[in-house]
Amino acid sequence: MTTNVGQGGSAATETRSSGLGPAAVGRLLAAHFPEVREDIGDVEIRHCGDGRADVRLVYEARFRRPGGTISGPTMFKLADLACYVAILGVLGEAGIDAVTTTMTINFLARPLPEDLVCQVEILRKGRRQVACEARIFSGAAEKLVAQASCIYALPATPHS
Repeated sequence: MTTNVGQGGSAATETRSSGLGPAAVGRLLAAHFPEVREDIGDVEIRHCGDGRADVRLVYEARFRRPGGTISGPTMFKLADLACYVAILGVLGEAGIDAVTTTMTINFLARPLPEDLVCQVEILRKGRRQVACEARIFSGAAEKLVAQASCIYALPATPHS
């Protein structure tokens, strides 16, 4: 069901429907984008592979900003990474070189300083672009705190 991608994260069981599951996507990230650990911290890929992704960001004190909430840049990074996970879940290694071209985020409520969960749906996959919607929820309360729209450009040629 889940795969941890972060300091010491290890693959757990994997849920598959179509495309790559959490463990396979976690391995791709570890092999091709290991710096994600330093940038965002410990994330858990709970689901991916069918045009959707569910990613949990483990709370760290460095995410906190004045006012007792989580910083906007932290939520932006989570939404961006979760969209990338959804794309890798569909395209596999062929999607490694996909890059964010546009991202708009709406901050809807103040998240408490706790874990965040980002759920992504790929809205459209074309030959050159993928459009995604990400929704970020705050911790156990599952309160919607942000919504993002993201477009990724796909590589012209497969990754080699």
